[in-house]
Amino acid sequence: MAGGFIRVRRPSRAIDLEEVGQASYAVEQACEGNFGPLEDRLRSGKALLFFEIELLADIVAGKVKRRSRGRPAQPAAMRHAKVLLLALEVLTRRLKGCTHKGAVMDTAKNFDVHRSAVDKAVGKHRDLFGGLLPPLK
Repeated sequence: MAGGFIRVRRPSRAIDLEEVGQASYAVEQACEGNFGPLEDRLRSGKALLFFEIELLADIVAGKVKRRSRGRPAQPAAMRHAKVLLLALEVLTRRLKGCTHKGAVMDTAKNFDVHRSAVDKAVGKHRDLFGGLLPPLK
């Protein structure tokens, strides 16, 4: 008996491993808000897997929505740490003899933020500065 491959005819609606991978990727992307790959699979006319059909039903029902195009929000701890870092940078510059306005402007330039963001950071951490800050208006 000679070795070799036995040809097997696949049913027309059979799904191979590559299609499962494409379906999995499409569902993963849709859960993150990118519906493009799922839309491509739907338009291709290929057989859809059960989890794709379930996700499409959730989209139609309004349970899954496209993610907004804005920047993803930073965790609260990161925002607090950044605000504290800005305030400490201003404090360091003030202790080196820089004027308050100069310290704020230099910090804003170095951290690539607006001056008002630095002013807000300093305002939130006024207790760190002792008598180094100008009086409140």
